[in-house]
Amino acid sequence: MKFFLGGLGNLYANMETITEAVIEADRLGFQGALMPDHYMWGEMRGHKMPNAYSTLETWTTLTYLAGKTEQISLGTLVTPLPFRPPAMLAKMLSTLDILSGGRVILGVGAGWSKDEFDGFETRRAGTLIARSPKAREIIMNPSVLGVTAKLLSHAEAYQLHLTESVWVGPGSTAQEIHKDQEDFEGFCFPKKYGTIVATIWALTDFTEANGATRVVPGSQKLEGDRKFSLEESEPAEMEAGSVLLFTGQLYHGAGANVTDSIRESLAIMYTVGWLRQEENQYLCVPMETLRQLPEDLLRLMGYSLGGELLGFVDGGRDPIIAVRPEFEKPISDWAED
Repeated sequence: MKFFLGGLGNLYANMETITEAVIEADRLGFQGALMPDHYMWGEMRGHKMPNAYSTLETWTTLTYLAGKTEQISLGTLVTPLPFRPPAMLAKMLSTLDILSGGRVILGVGAGWSKDEFDGFETRRAGTLIARSPKAREIIMNPSVLGVTAKLLSHAEAYQLHLTESVWVGPGSTAQEIHKDQEDFEGFCFPKKYGTIVATIWALTDFTEANGATRVVPGSQKLEGDRKFSLEESEPAEMEAGSVLLFTGQLYHGAGANVTDSIRESLAIMYTVGWLRQEENQYLCVPMETLRQLPEDLLRLMGYSLGGELLGFVDGGRDPIIAVRPEFEKPISDWAED
């Protein structure tokens, strides 16, 4: 009877445990030890793994383990074949097989984690306020802020939620149809209570072929959670320089890019002032940049009250004093506790 050690995972946080387990399995005479080969763990059976993106590259890890062991075979369960160029994978495996004395086991599959395949062809970069003065102008667009203020007027204040540049590359698969209001751990907000206004600025033309954002018209009026297929959505085609604006209740998702060019965009989102930002603006932007920003942008970032009694500092002072004391405004009529 042959015994194989599995269930090791490949998370960085578990490296010490993985090493100890494989060394012990080698000592006990196990036939082999098998690791999964995932760069980014996706959602599995409705459950998102903690530290899902903090992984070790599996074949490099197996090479390390080969140097710590003597007899046990080492391999994957499984390596998704689309991850690496065939010649590179073949050279990696043959090299490890030689160095380990013929102890390599290769398990292969097609792969199942959509996060990983999206990750190869779609790239994102945030912290746009710190990176791009031009992005700051787009974030503060008067027309967009005017619409946002009206759509979120049921809240005392609104704030910046997310700034992100997105490149949807050739071969990118379609994103799952979703709504942004799901960001808040699926919390069921009151009917018609919107929490997010989102904008997608087209930096290149948006076409159905290059992955234009797909929307389900009218879905923002529906109650509860729904599932929509791509066939039930429509592409929001638009010319470069255009902007798509929608609320967090609208079901949407990036389309598949079947062209040979990159679809480029900026995603700028706003949310009510009493909710946590998706992108933490307080930590994203360094102090040297904050000292150069105008007051209205700083307040939109969150250096302002998020509601009547939310976000003050030092016993009731304007929170903007943390970065720009010269912009402080007196806060009157505080209730005494």
